[in-house]
Amino acid sequence: MGIYVKLMAALLSLLLVWPVLLTGAEKPLQKVILLTSWKQQAQFAGFYMARELGFYRDMGLEVEIRRRPSEGDMVKMLQDGEADILVATLPEGLVMHDRDPDIINIGQMFQQSSVMIVTRADRGIHRIADLNGKVLASWPANAALITEIIRKEYKLNVDIVYTPSVDEVFLWGIVDGAVMMYYHEYFLLLMSGIKPEELTVFNLKDLGLDLPEDGIYCLKSQYNHARSLWYKFNLATVRGWQQAFQEETRTLAVVRGVCGQTGTSFSLPLQRWMIRKLDEVVLAPQSERSPGILDEEAFSRTAKLMLKHGMIRKLPSYRAFYWGPLSSRKFKPESAGNE
Repeated sequence: MGIYVKLMAALLSLLLVWPVLLTGAEKPLQKVILLTSWKQQAQFAGFYMARELGFYRDMGLEVEIRRRPSEGDMVKMLQDGEADILVATLPEGLVMHDRDPDIINIGQMFQQSSVMIVTRADRGIHRIADLNGKVLASWPANAALITEIIRKEYKLNVDIVYTPSVDEVFLWGIVDGAVMMYYHEYFLLLMSGIKPEELTVFNLKDLGLDLPEDGIYCLKSQYNHARSLWYKFNLATVRGWQQAFQEETRTLAVVRGVCGQTGTSFSLPLQRWMIRKLDEVVLAPQSERSPGILDEEAFSRTAKLMLKHGMIRKLPSYRAFYWGPLSSRKFKPESAGNE
C-alpha cells in the first residue's frame, strides 16, 4: 500500500508539472522603471490602472512607477539606466532628443494641450499682449519650457516667478497671471471660491499653440533590443487609460491608494475633476487623433516652433523622433508581439 501511495503521489506531481514541461518554464517578468513628470495624481491614472488591473503583467512586464526628481537630468537618468521610460511633454521630449538622438518617443498619451494662462478679470488683461510689463507665475525646471515658448512666440516682456505652486501665488496676488493646467490648478482656483467670470483665460490650444503634453520616452538602443516589449507597454497603458475613464470610482480609489503609499495629499474633488477633464485630452474624441499615437501634424508644428525660437538645434524627422505605432490597429493584442 505504501508503494502504491508513493506511485500515485509521483504521478500526480508529474501531471501538475506536465503543462510546464510541454510549454517551457514561465518567462520571468521584465522589470521596467517608469518616471512620471509630477507628483502622484490622476494625471497618471492610466499607468496606475494598467498596473492595478494586471495589463502590464499580462504583457510580461513588472512596472515600478516613481516620481522623477524635479531637478534631475532626465537624459542622464535614461543613459545611466536609472529609468527605462519617462513621461515628458512633447517640447521637453524634443529638447532631450536634440541633446541625444537616442532618446525617442514611443507613445503619446495626451493628444492636446491643457495649458492655459489665467489672469484676474479686473487686471485689464484682455489680450496676450497685455501681459507685457506684468508678472507671470510658471512652473520651474523642465515644465518652464512651455512658458518660454509662450514668451518667445508673443515677444512678451514679463517677469516670471518660478514656483511649483502657481495657484497659490496667484491667489496671494503676488502675480498678475499664471501658467497652469485646466485639469489641475485652474480647478484649485475654483475650489478656493473664485468664480469663472472673475477670471480671464487664454487656452493655448485656441491660440495656435496646441503643444501636446504627456508622452512616453525611452532610449532607441533599448527599444531596438526588445521592440515588441515597448509596443506592449504602450498597448497596456492605453488600455489602462480606457479603463480609468470607464471605472471612475475604482480609478479614484487606486489613485488614493498610490497617494497614501507615497505620503502625497489626496483631494477627491480635485482628482475627480482631473480624471473627467483628461478624458478629452487622452481619447481626443473631438479630433481624428488616436490614443497612444503621436500625431504627425502636432509633432511638426511643435518642432518647427521650437526650432524657430532656438530651443532645438535641428529639425528632426517624424520617424527619427517617434518610434511608436502609426495606427490604432497596432494596439490589438494579437499584433503587439509581432512587431
